[in-house]
Amino acid sequence: RRHAGGRRTIALERALIRDWGASLGARGVPWAEVRYGMRAEVVRFRGDGELGITVAPSWTLNRNLARGNDVFDLAVQLRWRGW
Repeated sequence: RRHAGGRRTIALERALIRDWGASLGARGVPWAEVRYGMRAEVVRFRGDGELGITVAPSWTLNRNLARGNDVFDLAVQLRWRGW
């Protein structure tokens, strides 16, 4: 959503990662790595620049294709662009 003073963004993501090389000649397909993520961003215009903050949590299931190796990650970014 954009407006005169800045913008707000929310994004959802799902990624499926498989190691197809490991499954060649093997029975069945190995466990897939599945990543769910969200990104929320707020930007405000200030003079000749913009101030922004981004928060992006994600949950990865079967990380590195290992069953049960589930991890959580949180990225937070604060930035200034301009002069």
